[in-house]
Amino acid sequence: MHSATVFFALAAVVASASAVGIAHDVYAYPAYKYSYGVADKLTGDQKSASEVRDGGVTKGSYSLVQPDGVLRTVNYIVTPHGGFQAQVINKGVAGHPAIYGVGKGVGLGAGIGGVGLGGIGLGGIGLGGLGLGAGIIG
Repeated sequence: MHSATVFFALAAVVASASAVGIAHDVYAYPAYKYSYGVADKLTGDQKSASEVRDGGVTKGSYSLVQPDGVLRTVNYIVTPHGGFQAQVINKGVAGHPAIYGVGKGVGLGAGIGGVGLGGIGLGGIGLGGLGLGAGIIG
């Protein structure tokens, strides 16, 4: 008899919660829009992005200058039936700068039975003693 009372009491709570709208989820219509961009003359960093969503459809684009100097732009659309579809456009000719920066730096490296000082990946590997090496940090 006790379990029947608990069941009816629980059913009454659920029914009253439904009557006042507590158990009903309300979702806002999915819509937004954003955009941003960076153009840093000092570092050469250049990128932008934008996106718009209206219901189940999202459209957007982003672009950036790759390390080789090529401008990559990606335009995309997302739909409930088509999924994610993107178009990638590369503009420019890939190239690398003729002069690279060379800097001085101190790094630490451990060797077998010894410790050394030097740059990243260069020098500092000793066998049974101290090693001293020059490092290039660019």
